[in-house]
Amino acid sequence: MPHDTCQPAFHAGGKRRRGSAMGEFDRLPAPLRCWLARAVLPWSVTSALTVWNTAQGDPSTALRLLNQLENQRITRDAARIRGPSHPAATGR
Repeated sequence: MPHDTCQPAFHAGGKRRRGSAMGEFDRLPAPLRCWLARAVLPWSVTSALTVWNTAQGDPSTALRLLNQLENQRITRDAARIRGPSHPAATGR
């Protein structure tokens, strides 16, 4: 039976996104949008906004935290994927 909407007939996750991903991105503070546009790793809007909110309105603290977390993830992933001798695995 054809569906009249573009909604999936079955959604395994149990959660439906409300709104659009681009709309969520557009509502982010401008400095956070700029940081995400230049981030090395892919970040979800939710994850980035959670880190942003922990800085309690201080953009420089928030951006420092985001850079710190991203560098930690790169170091962890490089060690796991490329081995502990990879330059990125040492945090350099």
